[in-house]
Amino acid sequence: MNILGGLHKFVSSLSSFEGKPVYIDYLSNIKDSYSIERAGEPRVTKRYTDGGKLMEYDFSISSRNIYPDGFEEISGFFEELTAEIKGCSDKNILPDIGADATAVEIKILSDGVRKTNDFNTSRYSVSFTLVYYVN
Repeated sequence: MNILGGLHKFVSSLSSFEGKPVYIDYLSNIKDSYSIERAGEPRVTKRYTDGGKLMEYDFSISSRNIYPDGFEEISGFFEELTAEIKGCSDKNILPDIGADATAVEIKILSDGVRKTNDFNTSRYSVSFTLVYYVN
């Protein structure tokens, strides 16, 4: 399993997304659409003498919602989502990202921020960093 696929499976299993479809790198124009997206390239933050590496992988979770209706609702959704992900990370409940890599932590980089508007929808996004160890 690759990192984005592992993150997708993990995020889709969260109670915040119960009954809601989550896509990979695709955010449709329909109401209440969600996507997990890579945000940059993985980077090495530490190298170990045994050849292992500590790495970081930035990703975001985005949504498309009716604008301006529901701003408080979507704001609350992202607050609950970030709290749920932080709770999972604190309890070491982390995504399976493959045989050669082990997730260590998920850091929250930003809360739900409105990114763009069109005539009747808004795109919101929250950013994270997955810290993981590679053998």
